[in-house]
Amino acid sequence: TRSFNFVSTADSVYVRWLSWSDPESGIVSYTFSVLDVNGTELLAPATYGPELGSTSRPVKFANGQNFTLVVTAQNDAGDTTTRTSDWIVVDTTNPL
Repeated sequence: TRSFNFVSTADSVYVRWLSWSDPESGIVSYTFSVLDVNGTELLAPATYGPELGSTSRPVKFANGQNFTLVVTAQNDAGDTTTRTSDWIVVDTTNPL
């Protein structure tokens, strides 16, 4: 089972992914990026080693902005698998 857990604020994004496995060649890296509804990168892709399962990066979101997180795993043979989160809406308004 592969899943993502996300928590966001207006000035950073946190992404956590469960380890993926490839018993034949092993996972060598994970890359994640943040995209808006038009597919524009809000945060340039960043690549991490296989030992990392989460990261937090600064980014500026506007209230009401929609975005999605994309994580790609690459194995030692160069094959990749990509997973995309559901849409996330930034809501910085205080509760009534």
